[in-house]
Amino acid sequence: MKGCIDCKSQDACQKCVEGYVLNTSTNKCMKTCNSNKECIQEQGAQYCDVAAKICTPCKLQCDACETQDFCYFCSGDEDSVTTINGTCTARCSLLSNGQYCKDGTATACAPGLTSDCKCGNSQNCATCAEDTQKCGSCMPNHQMDKDGSCTICISGFEMRGFKCWPAEAEAEPEVVDKVSTGTGVIVGIIVGVVAVIGAVGGGLAYYFIKKGKK
Repeated sequence: MKGCIDCKSQDACQKCVEGYVLNTSTNKCMKTCNSNKECIQEQGAQYCDVAAKICTPCKLQCDACETQDFCYFCSGDEDSVTTINGTCTARCSLLSNGQYCKDGTATACAPGLTSDCKCGNSQNCATCAEDTQKCGSCMPNHQMDKDGSCTICISGFEMRGFKCWPAEAEAEPEVVDKVSTGTGVIVGIIVGVVAVIGAVGGGLAYYFIKKGKK
């Protein structure tokens, strides 16, 4: 069982390795995290619960998500459509060039559409070019490549699934409290100096006392 160092049974853990915490409800180890990337790289369809700092499964129909309520890439791409709002909607059975799928219904492409306009095999089109086989314009946050498909992300965005989403900031490493650390060092030095002075003073006193008795 992944992340488990001490098993209670074949399907239950009672102690996890460092970097994992035990979910007492499922008796399984969950990876600790600071970013969604860590969870995706480790276990796939999971996101980082910021409050709990643990990798948490996405909804069943989602293969990559930001939260439980925002999906980057819906599972079963043939059966569902990933919208720019992070929702998974029913895929249209028949879609012609110049149309997009709106809640399972083929609809003419128009400003404000929430999923790709079909333009041949091109991706992330907002409108079609005159030949309807390439993009005329791109969905938000996308740029057109040389083939007339919108597969390039604008600055500050990155590709997840088949769409461009805001790039996730790298988790900041924990910062050591320099003030506390510095104070501790200073106190340690002072204590050390006092101890040395005490030892020297004691040695001198003993020397003079012994000398006086002679």
